[in-house]
Amino acid sequence: MTTLLSPPAPTVLAQARGAVGAAASVSLWSLTDTQLAAEVGQALALRAQADAVLLARLGEAEARGLARSRVRPRRSPGCAARTAWA
Repeated sequence: MTTLLSPPAPTVLAQARGAVGAAASVSLWSLTDTQLAAEVGQALALRAQADAVLLARLGEAEARGLARSRVRPRRSPGCAARTAWA
């Protein structure tokens, strides 16, 4: 089989989303207080890392002018809708 017919490899962000999904399904009621406190700290650290990843990509998108390039013809300059980024 050629690489053209092979599905693309998951990106690092897609893998991270899978890991976050798995973490979201943990039964929090079953954790001890110590475990829950540690989970809260880990979740806060993860949030900070995710924010850094997002901000880096938003900065690059801004530098490339992607919002302006995703506008539909005959519309005002800028991104037409949030769905244009989906």
